Amino acid sequence: MTRSALQWVCGLLLAVLAALAVSGALTQARAATPEASTGPRAALGLPAQTRHMDLVGALSMVLLPADGARVPPQLSSQAFEPVQGNPRAGFGKDVMWLRFTVRAEHTRSAGTWWLEVGPAFTDDLALYVDTPEGLQLLGQAGTEHPFEQRPLAYRHGLFALQLPTDLSATTYYLRLESRTTRTARLTLWRPMAFAEHLQRDTATQGLFFGCLLFAGVMSLILGSWLREPANLIYAAYIGISGLNQLLSQGYAQQWLFPQSIGLFNPLLGTAMLLQAGLGCEMVRVMRIDLHLPALAKVYRRSVWALVVALMPLAWLGQFHIVSPVIQACYAAQSVLMTGIAIVLWRRGEQTAPYFLASFATLLLAVLLFLPRNLGLLPLNFWTENMLQVSMFVHLLLMNLAVARHVKSLRDETDSARNALLNAAIHSAAELDTKVKERTTELQQALLQANEASRAKTEFLARVTHDLRSPLTAVLGFAQLLPTADPTTTRYAGNIRLGAQHMLTLVNDLIEYARGASSDQLELSPTYLHGVLDAVAQEATVLAQARHNRFVLDLCPELPNVVMADGKRLRQVLINLLQNAAKFTHDGVITLRVGADTQGGRTPAITPVLFEVQDTGCGIPPDDIARVLSPFFRSDATASTEHGSQGLGLGLAITDTWVQRMGGNIAVLSQLGQGSTFRLRIPMRHASEQDMSPPQMLASSPELPALDGQGRRVWLVEDNREIRALLAEELRRTGFEVVHLSTAEEVKQRMALIGATAPSLVLTDYQMPGGNGDVVLASVRQQWPGVPVVLLSATQMSMDPPSGHAHGAHPFDASLMKPIDLASLRSVIRRVLGLQADTDSTPHTPIP
Repeated sequence: MTRSALQWVCGLLLAVLAALAVSGALTQARAATPEASTGPRAALGLPAQTRHMDLVGALSMVLLPADGARVPPQLSSQAFEPVQGNPRAGFGKDVMWLRFTVRAEHTRSAGTWWLEVGPAFTDDLALYVDTPEGLQLLGQAGTEHPFEQRPLAYRHGLFALQLPTDLSATTYYLRLESRTTRTARLTLWRPMAFAEHLQRDTATQGLFFGCLLFAGVMSLILGSWLREPANLIYAAYIGISGLNQLLSQGYAQQWLFPQSIGLFNPLLGTAMLLQAGLGCEMVRVMRIDLHLPALAKVYRRSVWALVVALMPLAWLGQFHIVSPVIQACYAAQSVLMTGIAIVLWRRGEQTAPYFLASFATLLLAVLLFLPRNLGLLPLNFWTENMLQVSMFVHLLLMNLAVARHVKSLRDETDSARNALLNAAIHSAAELDTKVKERTTELQQALLQANEASRAKTEFLARVTHDLRSPLTAVLGFAQLLPTADPTTTRYAGNIRLGAQHMLTLVNDLIEYARGASSDQLELSPTYLHGVLDAVAQEATVLAQARHNRFVLDLCPELPNVVMADGKRLRQVLINLLQNAAKFTHDGVITLRVGADTQGGRTPAITPVLFEVQDTGCGIPPDDIARVLSPFFRSDATASTEHGSQGLGLGLAITDTWVQRMGGNIAVLSQLGQGSTFRLRIPMRHASEQDMSPPQMLASSPELPALDGQGRRVWLVEDNREIRALLAEELRRTGFEVVHLSTAEEVKQRMALIGATAPSLVLTDYQMPGGNGDVVLASVRQQWPGVPVVLLSATQMSMDPPSGHAHGAHPFDASLMKPIDLASLRSVIRRVLGLQADTDSTPHTPIP
């Protein structure tokens, strides 16, 4: 908006103000009469061609107390005084009585006339006609009466008058009582003229409220779509302004609550208060908080404090208290916003001219509205509808202001986005330059790293050859040892297991050096007793090296198959046993394994307790806290034969892996009496059905030759996969295999007529319906000479319990799961008395 346009708007507002003042003065002059102030006015004549007429200058008024009778006796004798212009008495409790006398000047002007009494916010209206029998009530209207009880359905008070055809005068009395401002505008209408007036009024009001509805809905949609608070605040402002107009114009009672009474004054007061509160929020749209933050903060807080303080009075219907304060607040608000708009305009705010024109229009209406309510201005078309006109112009200009505000925000957003984009492009260019420089440096570093990696690869290749070659030789020569002697077979197996474990550790070390190793556990279904059996065999050799005795103590409640990393668990236990063997001479080394029954046990998880105890030199109390540190060496044993050895990395690695398994390790020791390392590791239960075929058997690099031609083997195993793998291995060596899954099937097979004894029975221990003891007893009873070999997943089943029925004739041999195929062939050859065939080509293990 340019400066000349703003000057034009301000000039227009001043012209409207002057027109209102002149109109009021003319109305007052026209209403002046020379008659006595205490005498009755002359009857107002209605010419034949008249279709409507204002009763300005034809009214007399008197104010009477409201605590008397509704119609005082001798009302006609009261001191009615002529009214100059429209009657007005401001706010008050007295009842205002108006008297007027009309007559038809021609028979064509006699008959039905309609009396319109405005404004719509009057509480109680009642019209009486003076007859020889006294005053008769013609009808009632106002906000305190249900709309359906009005004589004629209209937002203003509307009454039907009958003028006699004899052209005689008729006197009427209008009773007006209201907590709002006491003012009235009386107009006589011919019914057809009023119908035309109603059409024009409906079109005008429809245009006004339609524009309000359109502006509010559009602001709400734009605010929700753009997520712009300014539009949402403005939509709420339009909505409460529309409600205020619906109430003050009488449409709310006509459309919203036609049968209710007593709601008008509380609702109107509340709407006026909310309009004042939302009006102060327009400072956000004007962005006053950016230019004048302190003033905006004080202004909003003050207005909302006033709204909160007056809200209880509004709900109680004390409109005569709320209205003057709110009108004064409107005036102050309009003056303040107009002044702020001028300041912001001078500061270059683009939306300031629109806000200036908008609030200047509202300020003019407010300045005239308050004197009108106080009865200081005449009631005519302009003063009665000035709020609607000014509100229409105000909201139209506010729409332009909000639209310009949103455009300014979008422009600022676009500018900020472009600035960020330019900064990003500039940063990207700088980053690209730095990346190129860094890439060149990394390429050079990569060449150097590749050269170093090549050198490391060559070194590892040599180390791999130097470490693996001796271990491969050990494994090979252990395989060549004679297997006819059981003792030699057991020793060869121990050598092979130890060398295989050492080879596994060497491979892990080399993979770690190459960067291919992982610090994560590889959990899989594992035979817990199988791991413990392998550990016990190696621990026996370690203990005997220093003339120690090894003891394995197992709890019967241990689960057979668990989810664990068997390789890491074996490494942890061997490290502890090696440490115990290193510091113990001519003593006892014990490995105790049990289930923790105190806490943490669930149907799916069992905390397993491992305890490695020795009778060695012990650890001083001051060193126990540091014993799990890498390369720890005790000062107390530095002068002994063990002091120079230290503990190396074994215990530190053990502690690390135990923590990764979710467990913990505790150290107990007394100097000179030995040490105890206690591990608590929670292990989830598993079953053989969870295993894959490679986990069920333990293969060897080479298998001893075995010829089972012409021999039948009964294989009793409830796990179908293990049964299939063992049957395949036995068939490869020439045996005929009979599959059985339970001890009951063994009994049924033996009970068949003509059943022949097998050459060998291989049986699992834990099976549904009967364990391996039942199979052993059945075979011993019918075929005492048939050898029975136990295949067990638990160490506790390897030795027959005391007092057992077949205690004199236990199993001929036993093997721990996972079954080692080399040990299986050696055991079968031994129990069947087969000779080794050195010329036979060894079988390769099952892949």
